[in-house]
Amino acid sequence: PWLAGRTVVPVSTLSGPELALQKLGKTPLGRYLFTSSTLTRDFIEIGRDAGLWGRRSRLRLSGKPLLLTE
Repeated sequence: PWLAGRTVVPVSTLSGPELALQKLGKTPLGRYLFTSSTLTRDFIEIGRDAGLWGRRSRLRLSGKPLLLTE
């Protein structure tokens, strides 16, 4: 199966340790996010459109937001 994803990271989130998001290279984003002790989730939405399932989460790293859509 294929998985398509999009992550929106505000410029204001890319400060301090979160600057590492710009230098992940081949490291999967999920590995970086879900091993972080500062990660929290504000919400998750799940839905279906045109027969495809998707989910969207607003996450926070050190209190700074990002939006993850799959």
